[in-house]
Amino acid sequence: MNHAEIVRDYVTLRKSSKGLTNKLVKLLSRDDINKAARDLGMLQHDKIVLETEDEIGVLMDYALANIVREGRTAIDRALEEDPPPEGSPELTLLRSWQKSHYTVLEIVEAIPGVGVQALDGPEKTPILVVDIGFSKTMIPGRLMASRIKSPGEGWWMTTGAALPVNEQALKMITHDLEKFRNRHGREPDDHQLARFVTRACVAAKASQEIVYADLRGNTKVARRGRSGSEDTAHPGTSSKLGRNDPCPCGSGKKYKKCCGMFPARPR
Repeated sequence: MNHAEIVRDYVTLRKSSKGLTNKLVKLLSRDDINKAARDLGMLQHDKIVLETEDEIGVLMDYALANIVREGRTAIDRALEEDPPPEGSPELTLLRSWQKSHYTVLEIVEAIPGVGVQALDGPEKTPILVVDIGFSKTMIPGRLMASRIKSPGEGWWMTTGAALPVNEQALKMITHDLEKFRNRHGREPDDHQLARFVTRACVAAKASQEIVYADLRGNTKVARRGRSGSEDTAHPGTSSKLGRNDPCPCGSGKKYKKCCGMFPARPR
């Protein structure tokens, strides 16, 4: 497939992904979300606390793919119990999600209007990650942590919750991986890697460094800063999510009535 065909398929799949994710989130129990928040260090005083709006996507993405209940993730349960119609974009997304893996990508170059060429994991496997926004904001040499899936031959896309890996996060990841290898004599599995890497990025406040591109292609447009204005000098700075703000998980409820209401249960 050429880039134009790949982008066409990507756009179709991305349009379907939001509705699919909202349906999948409903398969998560309170215990599932509590466990995900605990794994990622997002619990403070028995409440889920988010540094930025983007972290709700990080939390839900982790919960869907990494929290296992009775041997199955929410992705597994959706495919087994209520699969979308054969040939639908939703089914393609779910199947690729089930085979996805968590990784740290090194950005090689941006491909305008398509995405980025990247090196996948410690093996540095060259891959094409399709994301039109990435083609405007990603800088060669930067590291990005994300779960990635391949819904089409020869290209990949993220599950929608990528985080920059800054210097502080990288040091934490390196330390945690070395400690794990020394203790267990092996590499962490996919779920363990996702926990180590995502938790380190959250602790290092990497979500504050997320950069967005506007419709004109400007690459230094941030989410709302603490002053409530667009901040182009410090892209990615975000305010903490307010209790009365709409919950970013897409439920349509206020944050305090949705993801913000889950208390931690005793360990």
